[in-house]
Amino acid sequence: MFGILEGSLVDMLEKVGGDIFGLIGSMNGYTYIYIGSFIVSVIIMIQIKVEWELKSKNIIDFIFYIWLAIILGEAIKLVNNKVIVNTLSSYWIVAIVIFLLMTAIFLKECFYYSNTLEQIVQNYCKVNFVLLLSVLFTQVVASVNFIWILNSIISLFFVWAVFNSNVKKHLRNTDRNEIADIPVNCYEDLFPTRKKEHDRIFGYLNAIGTDDPYAIAISAGWGEGKTSLISVLQKKIEEKNNTIIYIQPMILDTREKLLNYVFGQLEKILIANKIYTGKGSPYKKYFDLLLKFVDYKTITSFSVFLDVFQENEKLDLRTSKIELEKSIGRLVKENQRIYIIVDDLDRVEKETVYSTLTFIKEIVDLKKVTVLFLVDYKNIISENITIEYLEKFINQKFELSKIHENELLYYYIEKLIPRYDKDIINDEIEILKLKFKEHINIIKDYFKNEMESIDKRIKEEKKENSDSDIMEMKKLSDRLNEFQYKISNP
Repeated sequence: MFGILEGSLVDMLEKVGGDIFGLIGSMNGYTYIYIGSFIVSVIIMIQIKVEWELKSKNIIDFIFYIWLAIILGEAIKLVNNKVIVNTLSSYWIVAIVIFLLMTAIFLKECFYYSNTLEQIVQNYCKVNFVLLLSVLFTQVVASVNFIWILNSIISLFFVWAVFNSNVKKHLRNTDRNEIADIPVNCYEDLFPTRKKEHDRIFGYLNAIGTDDPYAIAISAGWGEGKTSLISVLQKKIEEKNNTIIYIQPMILDTREKLLNYVFGQLEKILIANKIYTGKGSPYKKYFDLLLKFVDYKTITSFSVFLDVFQENEKLDLRTSKIELEKSIGRLVKENQRIYIIVDDLDRVEKETVYSTLTFIKEIVDLKKVTVLFLVDYKNIISENITIEYLEKFINQKFELSKIHENELLYYYIEKLIPRYDKDIINDEIEILKLKFKEHINIIKDYFKNEMESIDKRIKEEKKENSDSDIMEMKKLSDRLNEFQYKISNP
């Protein structure tokens, strides 16, 4: 009995060993190249992982396309049509010609557009990914050696890895030129006053204790740092896994543009969070009903958009809106929201201001949605837009402080001037420093000359008149000492 088992075990091991050696024997030089490519791909993916969080959708898509090619190939094999199989077996030559042609075009574009290689490489990878999928499909149909199929899959993985290496979740801080009139994008570059206001507003946003729609206004004059503050605040908001829709009324100045843009962005957010937005979904129902409003060309304002609907349509709109809010509720966790940032609202025409405000008030007043308006209150007040009107749906207003001139001066002396590295600028700064010292010396000389003059007068005058001179001498001496102290301790 044991002898039979032993013999069976030995036969099984010999068979497995033979299969393994057969597999190794079937490997050719190209296979080792492909294995090396696979290792490089893994290294690329590890490097990517450091910079971005790979979305599960990308991985699922990769696996889906591989299996789709394999399953379609097996389906064609089952048909057992020799004409089709023979035709597909000769596809190799066509694939090689296409590959060489696309590579030639790729090299030409690399030469012409060397400063934008990332997009060119991505386009090249897309084409090769589709080409390799077609090769994998024909390999399955032609029943080629498994090693060749494995080589194609590894090649697909390599191309996919290179393609995704250019996708980053977070943009790095770009270099800023403090002289240029561009918004600050880093917390450390904010003025101390703005840092305090940033922390106060961010703390307030985190403490919102309701799921209801919420609107906040950040008010300041033009050029006083609203956009810089919101740029830094936006990064902080996104760090908490909140999502942001950014609206610029100067660009989205018609109802069609505004409606399509906002709901297009909302659809992307829902899809990214694995929420269905196709036919029959709450999103689609709500959006399609709103599109009816756009079709009414005689209606020019969002403020009267409900008037175009019948009573049953209004009921459908409210129902779809409630269902959409439930969908939004599924994608946001506790204390997380969708933020709609409306910038430069005070720089557009009054009609556009009113249309944008009513759009927010009537269309996107959705649960778990917070709207941040960047405005200068005094520039948007009009006959239609009164303080009372704004207070109806703006829950909180933050008025930014003016930056004090001492704070500005300190920033440019302590932060900006040391960053200059051009010789001509440094020479000018040295000249200014020397002139400053000259002015200091002139002031000191003035005090000394006055004191010497008084001292001389005291010696020449009679004793009864010297008391007032002595008092004046003391005052000048005190002022000189105070001046020197302030210069030494600014």
